[in-house]
Amino acid sequence: MVGGARRAHRHRGTPDRHHPDRRGRSDRTAPVAVEEPVTEYVFDAADGLAAEHHRYLADTLDPFTFDRLDRLGVRPGWRCLEVGGGGGTVAARLRELVGDTGSVVVTDLETGLLTSSPALRHDNVTVLRHDVRTEPLPADEFDLAHSRLVLGHLENREEVVAEVVGAVKPGGWVLFDEFETVIAPMVLEAPAPADAELFHRVVAAITEVVAAGGMNHRWGHEVYACLARAGTTDVHAEGAFRSCRGGGPAMMLHHVVSRRLEAALLREGLGTDELHRFREVVADPAFAATTYVLISTRARKC
Repeated sequence: MVGGARRAHRHRGTPDRHHPDRRGRSDRTAPVAVEEPVTEYVFDAADGLAAEHHRYLADTLDPFTFDRLDRLGVRPGWRCLEVGGGGGTVAARLRELVGDTGSVVVTDLETGLLTSSPALRHDNVTVLRHDVRTEPLPADEFDLAHSRLVLGHLENREEVVAEVVGAVKPGGWVLFDEFETVIAPMVLEAPAPADAELFHRVVAAITEVVAAGGMNHRWGHEVYACLARAGTTDVHAEGAFRSCRGGGPAMMLHHVVSRRLEAALLREGLGTDELHRFREVVADPAFAATTYVLISTRARKC
């Protein structure tokens, strides 16, 4: 995600079927120190809120993603790639589905949450620090490649789609879950009309901040055509949203995002008192709103 934290250097590793990884298992390479230009991110990885953010994302979205994986037919023995693993819950689910005879490679720029997850401490799970924007993936390697809420933040997202498709075996599957944030959450019930109006204003400001950092808010539905151009068939997309009460994970997701982006939101013209009230509202069970629409698009590699 673009904007916020600044780094001048990053250790990067490229999946390579001929080299061991840091844990001593085959099929990976150790990271190599390289120098890159300073890059900005919307969310600062050093702000201490990433674990909370990923927890609310998982609690909100995992039921939807897990249902898609189950219906796709992921089964024992499959070799799976999870790009941008975040808190690791999807990679852990994939590990359950592929069993001891399959394997899971999960990548991210920040791997702390992944390496600390007990659910990923298996010999057939590899955590790899990897930048999918610039580093290649092995060709024709996986039965399934999945990512969630990653590609919409990347400037070269169409190139990354082609790279991820290239990593899948012919006949294998690609599955992308992305928000369609041009469709704003709808307030269903609020303690007062002013609270509903405040919710809409803060969510709109968050949308603007993330867009300024490079997020494509239409990417959720644009994935379909991009996959169709990338050498795939059987392309299918479906979306879902649901209601959520204040204090539930989807509303607390707004809470933590507003804290992570507070400085930028203040620059957008919101006041500290407004942000404080916004957080009270989204934590209040008397408030209810819909989640963002999550569009899941899958395709089979030709």
